[in-house]
Amino acid sequence: MTLQAQAVQITDQTTAINWTTDGGDPVAGFEIAVSIDSAPWIGIATMNGTLRSLYDTSGLWGTGAVLDYRVKDRDTLDEGTVTVTIRDLQSPPTYGPPRPDADVARYTSLETVKRRLGIPSSSTERDADILEAIIGAEIAIDFELGRSFPDTGTNPAIRVVPASIRMLATSAAIAVYKAADSPYGTAGSDEWFGAISVADVASQTIRRSPLIRGLQVSFGVG
Repeated sequence: MTLQAQAVQITDQTTAINWTTDGGDPVAGFEIAVSIDSAPWIGIATMNGTLRSLYDTSGLWGTGAVLDYRVKDRDTLDEGTVTVTIRDLQSPPTYGPPRPDADVARYTSLETVKRRLGIPSSSTERDADILEAIIGAEIAIDFELGRSFPDTGTNPAIRVVPASIRMLATSAAIAVYKAADSPYGTAGSDEWFGAISVADVASQTIRRSPLIRGLQVSFGVG
């Protein structure tokens, strides 16, 4: 059975945790625990097996505190975890600037992209081309969203690289890498505008992806 948890900060003193499971309602219910800044787990609630959400209103955290929540099915002992970093909701959030000068992979990895492409880890002759595709795709993500991850500044909105951005970076890098092998320096064709250049592949992959929803702070920068 798969149990997945999500959490979001609602106020300076409240977080909301919800979870989904592909199993039934556990007779013994769900157990919710929290770890603050990597401290030992503390149980905060035992929930009826029909419920799928909880508000944590303890609110004894400072800005920057990292809360790890664990939701456990008490019948099967399956569990899901999620992390929330507390930020100052009274001050405007700050974002990381786009990084056109990036020269290393930041959101995905060479190993991840090679695995998705079906290239053995022992095969290294294409590594330079794959890494170039990764860096190009990640720079394109920065400019499409108007930010980089993790966010920086006095009140960072997101202090980690979101899983959705890691997934998108992998998909965009694969699209760019494959496009480079397309004939005549193009990556297929568009229904209205004809041939698509390799340079446009990353932007189109990003703009069409639902993974960027809620993360864009400016549009079409650069």
